[in-house]
Amino acid sequence: SKTNKYKKQILHMQKFSLFFFVLSAYLI
Repeated sequence: SKTNKYKKQILHMQKFSLFFFVLSAYLI
């Protein structure tokens, strides 16, 4: 249960960083 929550958090972070990367690429 603890590891599953951790994996979910990492997935969320990856999603957020991907979104941020796309956003910055669009702005520059």
